[in-house]
Amino acid sequence: MRRFWFWLRWSGRELRRRWVQVTVIALIIALGTGVQAGLGSTSDWRQRSYDASYAMLRMHDLRVRLGEGSFVPSGALVDALEGMRHPAWVAVAEERLIVSTQVDASTSGQTVLVPGRIVGVDVADGGPVVDGIWLTGGRALTDADDGSPVAVLEGHFASHYDLASAGSVGLPGGLAVDYVGTGYAPEYYVVANDALGYSFMAEANFAVVFAPLETAGALSGHEGQVNDLVLRLAPGVDRNDARAEVEAALAAAIPDVGPTVSTRAEDLVHRLLYGDLDSDQGTFNLLAMLMLVAAVFAAFNLTSRIVEAQRREIGIGMALGARRRTIALRPLLIGAEIALLGVVFGVAIGWLVGAAMQVQLEQLQPLPVWQTPFQPGRFVAAAALGFLLPFLATAWPVWRAVRVEPVQAIRTGHLASRGGGLAPLLKRVRLPGGSFGQIPVRNVVRAPRRTILTAVGIGAAIMALVGLLGMLDSLATTIDRINRERQAVEEAIWGSAREICLQADMANTGAFILSSDEWHPGVIGIVASKIVEEFYRPTALISVKDGVGKGSARSIPGFDLYQGLSACSDLLLGFGGHKYAAGLTVAVDRIQPLRERLSAAVLEQFGPGGFVRSLSIDSPVTFEELTFDLLRDIERMAPFGNGNPEPRFGAKGLEVLSLRPVKDNKHLKLRLRQQDSLQFDAIAFNQGETLGSRLRTGMQVAAVFSPRVNTWNGMTTIELDIKDVKVEK
Repeated sequence: MRRFWFWLRWSGRELRRRWVQVTVIALIIALGTGVQAGLGSTSDWRQRSYDASYAMLRMHDLRVRLGEGSFVPSGALVDALEGMRHPAWVAVAEERLIVSTQVDASTSGQTVLVPGRIVGVDVADGGPVVDGIWLTGGRALTDADDGSPVAVLEGHFASHYDLASAGSVGLPGGLAVDYVGTGYAPEYYVVANDALGYSFMAEANFAVVFAPLETAGALSGHEGQVNDLVLRLAPGVDRNDARAEVEAALAAAIPDVGPTVSTRAEDLVHRLLYGDLDSDQGTFNLLAMLMLVAAVFAAFNLTSRIVEAQRREIGIGMALGARRRTIALRPLLIGAEIALLGVVFGVAIGWLVGAAMQVQLEQLQPLPVWQTPFQPGRFVAAAALGFLLPFLATAWPVWRAVRVEPVQAIRTGHLASRGGGLAPLLKRVRLPGGSFGQIPVRNVVRAPRRTILTAVGIGAAIMALVGLLGMLDSLATTIDRINRERQAVEEAIWGSAREICLQADMANTGAFILSSDEWHPGVIGIVASKIVEEFYRPTALISVKDGVGKGSARSIPGFDLYQGLSACSDLLLGFGGHKYAAGLTVAVDRIQPLRERLSAAVLEQFGPGGFVRSLSIDSPVTFEELTFDLLRDIERMAPFGNGNPEPRFGAKGLEVLSLRPVKDNKHLKLRLRQQDSLQFDAIAFNQGETLGSRLRTGMQVAAVFSPRVNTWNGMTTIELDIKDVKVEK
């Protein structure tokens, strides 16, 4: 035991002498081990969490979809399963009705009209039993809701637009649905909608309304009909075998509706989630291996330096008869201690990396269940690899040192390397500077192999570290990047559409019907709202593809857009919405007739001089009446939305104390005072240019606004959400 401690103290002396190199190598080993352990755990976490989340909501084993536009009477799909050779293979089967629609979730502060789906589900006995709904707010659907205009709104869409857990949304035909909760279903753990051009994270442009089956039929005009069936199989039943029997039974019972049977593995979202696991783990393993390779090179280099510095001691030891393995023990022990130190640090780094990844995963991918247990097996494996590779890297220079004859080893390091490497060539090259300045260059060329190994090790470590940090950063900024891309697309469409409007003859333009094959269908509704805001005309923007245009339209007070489109229905392939917003489909050769007819109808109703903006208010107020008690009373009226708009108030005699644009002139921040008394901060969203060009400090104005509670830096104040401002003097 005393001899063992002697060896430790002896090797420790060398570690202390070279503590900088030891620390760097240990850190590189720690990064490699930590990355391997920490990122390696994420694949297992994701696998566990996906499995648990799908199991919790009982995702279907098989799904039956009828052909486009095909429907059968309720009960027909379930009855068809009786024709299977083994009907007992099906444990649970539930019929559904899935219909495309437009969803209007506009609030007083934003216009939101997007394509979506009505998904009619069986709510009997706490259903749906298959492909259940995990609530993130509000309540679940019950038997009592069947037939009532009540639904649950898909959670990603609600979260993206910061919608309340209960409210109302509009559907085509002027229909309104009260959603009583928000939640996720297995088929929408990720919102993927290829039709919009975004194959991933399309929650901003796609909404799903889960409604009781009878309600969905009434909303879509398909009462008593279904077009979808989801099945859970009995334990141990092979999905492909069951699929073959279901297909045969459906072909015999309902041959004319084109049913398609798919397995769980063919679901788009299921494939997206599980398909990334292997590729992501491969990336993580590559990063960790680069770190470990760098550690191997670094350990090899340091040990080579230690051995070279001790060549005389090694030679004398061998000349005195010391066993070679005893002489090799000290440098090997140093390598082992460095590797062990790196592994200890690596476990801590692995835990920190895993914790950071856990937060990122839960934010990026909300799931009903996230299972993130500590993975001792992965940490042990990573630690073993992190110890073994750098330790083995020290064995090679030690073996080379002790296998030579003692007289060779006794030669000094300078003489041992004299004439080696590129040193002979350097004698013929005249180097600038004095002897001291030439030392670094001479050291490099004297031992080029060692220099190359050092450079490769440092380069590999830097590359792996940059790759790891870049991956973590990309996870955190994925959503932000997608939003910026959408904003860029929106700005491009807004610029081209606005230019067309500026060139129009406003006296003879009742409505703007604008079209292009370069406009993205996912954001044209937002741009249409901005056109209406600036030019005060009913507006439709149409995205054209393959000879068919899909448009999004917005209107102004006084013109019922739905009725206007109804009068043009012979020109349209389809439309839906309400008096202020609508979606439409039109053949490209009918766009010009639609433009002429709808514009004429608006001009006939308003007249050339009739486009005067008006904004109704619920009550005039003075600033003294704007109190926290009033805001608490308003809050009791929430949630606000379609059918329950947020209250708006008007005030006159307001002095503009200050104003400044924010967010690149997109919004306008103001400070308003009424009659030398109370002052309030105010903000006009999306009106930075329009109001900023009209207002100046010191002006007297009247304003329409909704008061809000604003908390910032621990201070709670009342802020006015400006809807419009009129200059008085």
